Amino acid sequence: MPDHSNDEDAKCLRELHLYLDDNDQLSGTVFFRAQTASLFPKNIHFIGSIMSEVAGRLPRQPVPGTLFYLATVLVSDRG
Repeated sequence: MPDHSNDEDAKCLRELHLYLDDNDQLSGTVFFRAQTASLFPKNIHFIGSIMSEVAGRLPRQPVPGTLFYLATVLVSDRG
């Protein structure tokens, strides 16, 4: 059984995958924990800022792509 006694220290962002597709679109897939639902706008701004920074460092400016935002529930009594 997992021990969630220290969940308050858990970070919201779990994974961030950025990629360029065949049409030079910069897209991403983001995994957050669901307990951050109240912070959704802040999270989207954070990821958008990271994507803008990455796009600015690429040799060719990519076209904006798609962002897939996935949330997982780690603790059954929170949501």
